[in-house]
Amino acid sequence: MNKVPVIVLLVSVIFLFWWYGGLLVLLMLLGTAVTLLYTQVGGVSRVSERLGQLETASQTWRSRVEQTDEMQFTVAGKMGHLGTQLLPPLPQPNLYKTDGFVSASTPSVPNSLAALMKRSISITEGEELENGDTGPSIQVPAPYDDSFSAFFTKAEDLTSPLELDELGEIDFEEISNQSTQLLVQRRNIRVQRKHKSANPVKALAARNDLKSEYVEVKTGVADREIRRINIEKLSKSSGLAMEALAGLASKEDLSAVSLKKPDESLPDSKQWPRPLLIRLKGRRHGVTSLVACHYTSVNQGDSYVLVTDNQVFHWIGEFCNIIEKSRGAEVAQMIQSKKDLCCKGASEVYTLEGGSFSEKHRQFWRLLSLPEDMMHSYKGEQAGPPNEDEIYEVAIAETFAVYAVEKELLVPVKEYWGRCPKYEMLDPNKVLVFDFGTEVYMWAGKHADMKERRQGHRLAQEVFKKGYRSDSWHATGITWLDQQMCSRERPSCSVYCKTIQHMEPVLFKEKFLNWPDFGRVIKVSSPSGSNNNNNNTSNHKGVDADGSVEARPCDVESMLDWKLPETDLVIEGTHLGRGKSYYDPERRLLHEVTTEELAIWQVRDYTKTSLYPSSFGVFHEGECYVIYWKYVVSITGREISGAPSRHGVTGRERILYTTWQGNKAPVLEQGAAALLAVDQGGVNNSTSSAQALVCQGQESPAFVTM
Repeated sequence: MNKVPVIVLLVSVIFLFWWYGGLLVLLMLLGTAVTLLYTQVGGVSRVSERLGQLETASQTWRSRVEQTDEMQFTVAGKMGHLGTQLLPPLPQPNLYKTDGFVSASTPSVPNSLAALMKRSISITEGEELENGDTGPSIQVPAPYDDSFSAFFTKAEDLTSPLELDELGEIDFEEISNQSTQLLVQRRNIRVQRKHKSANPVKALAARNDLKSEYVEVKTGVADREIRRINIEKLSKSSGLAMEALAGLASKEDLSAVSLKKPDESLPDSKQWPRPLLIRLKGRRHGVTSLVACHYTSVNQGDSYVLVTDNQVFHWIGEFCNIIEKSRGAEVAQMIQSKKDLCCKGASEVYTLEGGSFSEKHRQFWRLLSLPEDMMHSYKGEQAGPPNEDEIYEVAIAETFAVYAVEKELLVPVKEYWGRCPKYEMLDPNKVLVFDFGTEVYMWAGKHADMKERRQGHRLAQEVFKKGYRSDSWHATGITWLDQQMCSRERPSCSVYCKTIQHMEPVLFKEKFLNWPDFGRVIKVSSPSGSNNNNNNTSNHKGVDADGSVEARPCDVESMLDWKLPETDLVIEGTHLGRGKSYYDPERRLLHEVTTEELAIWQVRDYTKTSLYPSSFGVFHEGECYVIYWKYVVSITGREISGAPSRHGVTGRERILYTTWQGNKAPVLEQGAAALLAVDQGGVNNSTSSAQALVCQGQESPAFVTM
């Protein structure tokens, strides 16, 4: 604590007291000194203590307030008593060895040249190597044999002894005298002698490692080339394509084809069992799985789809949620429309409510082997607790296993192990194996290697034969589910399916979270037309269609200026308008219609009855009438001033027979009325007449006017 200001203050107090002598000033200064001493001694510490208490209280107030019950209404609160279940540990990559399997890392070397040549597709590779025709053995003649010395004569036979005697009589002095003396230093030249070389013919004949014969190999390249040239010549003079001519000219030995025997040691990809019962259970995504085709597998809390060869049933449980109901309807409709799961004869989907009983219900339960005495009372097994769907969906997803085929191994895919797969993981160049419990799939991309496909098929069969991965199952509290998953063997309803890209069954698609439904995608047609689309399909690949819509406001002026066109009745090329007059704006002519005579007959029982003028215009909906109308059309124009012209043209007399039919008139009377109208117009009138048919509710204004 700093004491200097206090001392200064006391000294100032004494001085002021001595100077002024005032008691009031002394008291004021003493109070100020006491306040200053209190602030410096204990005030700072108390303020800091208060700040610390406030900060502590701001952090510890949550522990003094009781926790709300909002967490009890969430999914985490409902499943809190179950505890957090960890994902099953990843197993080590298993090596499934099969008989007759060749390692992909060991290169194969052909034993003969025939493996390097092209062969026919109809002959298998093994048969060509084993049963192929070997060429003839051709003997190579030896370069040095007994006939060699007989062909060539010896050098001794070529030189006679008389020629050798003549050489001794040559005078060598004459030869030396003719040579000139050269003044050069004499040098001793060492003669370089060559070593005697061995006879190469004899050395070659003495070797034992040389073959004296070889096998002739006929590749047929020359024959194929000649055949190709002939086909090209034929294609120039023929109207067929070169490929068609090559197919007609080819010769295949079908008797030499031998089919490969199947391996009966492993189960093959079998067809879907009949009948097939599919269960849809879950609250968010919904898990689609196969169950035993028995009435005890059906409960009131789930949705089921029963598939036969020619029928599809969708059974909805009484306590089924909306997700299970909608997904079940989609699966059943997809099976029926796309003829999936070998269901070829289904014409519709039969939707059955769990609490009802009908003939289709009895047919559904008979397929599930329900006894006859329980047909009218059985509604399925009792539904589980409300949270069973959520627990089942999470627990089943943790058992999903995905493997990738790499050489001779099934390597687990860690990103999608123990969870629902996604569409992005399907690589066209890979082969994948999916283990969904009751279903095992071997999926092959469209660009996958054929050898990897065969490996994946065998390894997937081994996975299917091995059974459940029960060591990674955690108890869920659902009795029937824990008993099923703890079993080592798969149920009898389990299937193994081999599928390829773009040919997946609906059960495989439903396992994915985001499988695209291309049938619901709205596509925009190309403005160039369908013909151009067919010809230029390759040019539009990979180009996204523009589905944007350009919004333009309506033209209000054009809407206000639009006028309803005038009603006009045209008979024999003449405009009658509304039955009185019609003005032609293009020709600026006025057509005036004048009625000369009108008669109406009622048709009943193939006879006609004339009506009185007082009954004109009164028609009954169960009757038919024939109207006779005789009229004249006058055409007048306008003068330059715009007034009607005094000169007009009056046309000839025209006749129109109209048949009016009521909505409830019998068909026989309608036909009789039409025949009577034709007969009346052709017999009783020498002039030509027109005919018209008018139905009740479709009368024109000219018909009402007449």
